[in-house]
Amino acid sequence: MATQQPVICTSLHLPPDLRPFLRIHEISLTVFLPNLDRLRLSLETSRNIDPEAAEIFDDTRKILREELEKVFKVLDLAQQLAEQYSKILEALSEGKPTQRPLYYVNLGAYAGRQCSEKAMKAMSVFRRELESAVSRVTATLNTKYKKGSKTMLTSIENTKSVSEILSAIDDCYELLQQCHNQFAQLATQTQDESSIDSNPPSEEETRVMRAKWQTFFDSIRGVWVHGFKIADEIQYP
Repeated sequence: MATQQPVICTSLHLPPDLRPFLRIHEISLTVFLPNLDRLRLSLETSRNIDPEAAEIFDDTRKILREELEKVFKVLDLAQQLAEQYSKILEALSEGKPTQRPLYYVNLGAYAGRQCSEKAMKAMSVFRRELESAVSRVTATLNTKYKKGSKTMLTSIENTKSVSEILSAIDDCYELLQQCHNQFAQLATQTQDESSIDSNPPSEEETRVMRAKWQTFFDSIRGVWVHGFKIADEIQYP
């Protein structure tokens, strides 16, 4: 029996790697949200005695929500990119030109690259605002409580939460860099609007690419919506 040969991709393009996009969502759900909520609850115990500390963190959570929304916009654009690429594959199956849908894929990839850059800046703001809030809240509470009090952000449990958040911010930054690189690569590859029509793929290649892009779309569809809900819960638990 002859060995089946792998499909050689010519003018079509593979979808981005799903892992960095989905990992960003996972980190937000399992690290950012529970740890920020733990810090919030810790400060709530001292709100009646020292409302300033809780108010500082209230303001910070608002900023963190806004910055995290910028991150999840990257996932939104990744979903849109899959929708745009499906129109290329649809045009091929119908024997129609692909220049116009390829043009929109190029625009989508370029937008994703720019959005990823903004999201990386958002993660830097996220870190800066959190560190500033911890410093200001700790200074405020130090005037009211003995060091080591369970209400302070310097308690062992709360220090661990802050450390986990900061580490996760660094992880998200690296993941966003990966997203950026993938968008940038696709933007470069799709600059020539006639590249597919001048070198049409085989039916088998088209079929394989359709399946891969459909898998990407099915896996990332709606994740950004849930991400925005996570961001909202950070400010409005």
